[in-house]
Amino acid sequence: MKTLAFDSLPPFDESLTRDDILGDLEVVTAGDHCLVRKTSFLALCSLKTGEVNWCVTRNAPDGYRDPSKAVFSNSLFCTKLWIGLNDQVVAEVFYDNPESARLVARCMRTSKILWEYVHRRPPLASWAEEKPAWPGAPQEEIYVFLTRSENNLVLCLHRRTRRSRMWTPELKVWESPPPFQCQTDLFSFEPTSGAIRWSKVQIGLRLDLLEWNNFKGVWVNDGQAGWLDLDSGVVCTIEKGGCCFGMPTVYGKFGYFPWFDKKRKSIGYFRANQRMEVDCDYSWNEKSVRNIRAWPTSSGVAIQVNDQKVIWTTAGQRVWEQRAKPYVYHVFATDKSDVFVATDGAGGRLFGFDRTQGHETLNYRPVFCGLAHTHFFEEAQIAVASVAMKKSHWVPSKLLIFNAETKSMDFVSSCWHILSPWSGGVVFVSGEKDRRIAFLDLNA
Repeated sequence: MKTLAFDSLPPFDESLTRDDILGDLEVVTAGDHCLVRKTSFLALCSLKTGEVNWCVTRNAPDGYRDPSKAVFSNSLFCTKLWIGLNDQVVAEVFYDNPESARLVARCMRTSKILWEYVHRRPPLASWAEEKPAWPGAPQEEIYVFLTRSENNLVLCLHRRTRRSRMWTPELKVWESPPPFQCQTDLFSFEPTSGAIRWSKVQIGLRLDLLEWNNFKGVWVNDGQAGWLDLDSGVVCTIEKGGCCFGMPTVYGKFGYFPWFDKKRKSIGYFRANQRMEVDCDYSWNEKSVRNIRAWPTSSGVAIQVNDQKVIWTTAGQRVWEQRAKPYVYHVFATDKSDVFVATDGAGGRLFGFDRTQGHETLNYRPVFCGLAHTHFFEEAQIAVASVAMKKSHWVPSKLLIFNAETKSMDFVSSCWHILSPWSGGVVFVSGEKDRRIAFLDLNA
């Protein structure tokens, strides 16, 4: 196990706050490489040696941030980077014109630009507002992002009715948002040439904030669940009338789709492949459900109900349930371990529960807040989290290394923020004074 910093990248100024550092910083990992993007540069780095393969500097490409002028909405949740290991291509989305978004593909070895694609203002959707609600208001909101697929470069435009309002100094609301409508426009590119392989407009494909930076093809909306094959563009769906779906999850070759029915007071989940052929479908009665989420593991599926309840299931059978306060952020387990639940917020903890009875076996409470940024590496049976050591946002956290088999803990490095997991560990902002982008290699 070792940590290395990318010394060739410029360090962050000591006066910058955590939010200042993260404001325009994005990191995407693939294999043993990662892309680091800031407004002023784009760099490809090695996660084995710590070397910077290349770094492209530029003037501010995201200069158009005025929402009254920009057509495409800019969000921290939108993934702007993509790495294709098979084709040795990296791609980036940025905005250098208020009327368009630009996709630029580069050779992964040399950083040379291979091709560019400019997506200009699309015609208004049929459900968009006929005129701006106030001068400069969007008639529809459009969010641009790239899918999380190493084999498919797919540009997504998630389009929805205006959700914003205008407040006057007198706190008067101008024009409430119209009834919600949405669609997602998708364009798949051949990575080396830029030729469009397929394009699709999927009406009603609704994606929320947390799905924009991790879209792998699964989606749910108003009683319908679907899977978009990113290789072919084929969409398969399944109807489950009267049910509300939670966030879908891809684990291995299957998608897990949790649902709940308020009228019948029941919940459940089903597992399906890309053709939406249901492999298993389980349900049971449950009261007072507002939202639901599935946490699949190699040894069972944990169903999170609302913010705190966790139901452990194996082979579709409900084994036990527990509450983990204040907010569940991650659940992980293997055949050789207990079931672990990481929570966040004031009083957040790392819980362990016996897999057969649900008895509490671990209750670790950090000094401050919880373990929202927790990543589990199943093969190594190790979880990595950023844990605050003092009650101050001005003091860096520590990287917590947790062994799920032995339940042992170790603190290895100062850490301001975990940026992204990779196959061998995590990429993070390190250092108390010399703040740099660094990475942890669990296999070294």
